[in-house]
Amino acid sequence: MKRRFMVKRLIPHIMRVTSSTGLIVEDTWRSMDLFIVGAGGSGGAWRTWGDGPGGGAAGGECVTIKDIRVSTGMRIDIVIGKGGSAVVCSSYQDGKPGGETNVRLNNSVEYKARGGNPGLKCLSDNPAGKPYLTPNAAGYDKRSDALGGIFSASI
Repeated sequence: MKRRFMVKRLIPHIMRVTSSTGLIVEDTWRSMDLFIVGAGGSGGAWRTWGDGPGGGAAGGECVTIKDIRVSTGMRIDIVIGKGGSAVVCSSYQDGKPGGETNVRLNNSVEYKARGGNPGLKCLSDNPAGKPYLTPNAAGYDKRSDALGGIFSASI
């Protein structure tokens, strides 16, 4: 005698959230994975044509959290970080940092991805007529863990 089993396959749903919102967990959800990205910073400014460019900013941190247990009716609040504000191109200012992205479950558990640091203003010691690449012209972030790092955590 052969036994036949019905297997119900779980079909993963992917939801891409690009603006701040709130969600309520449906009765078909059991767990979820999060991929959270902080906002990037803005670039630094130059002062005069002879100084060279300001530095590019760092992108936001990327964080992955797998297999978060959820229950029907749980509230998920998502706040997307805002990119660093632009600075006037010839203002000789550092850029602005990117905003942090937060995900809260039932107003208690919080997951976050930090925003990228700003680009630095240009160097002022460039001899006139001799353009060169400044050290600040590369992506800049003091945190070594936010440069191309992807982190995983399970709870």
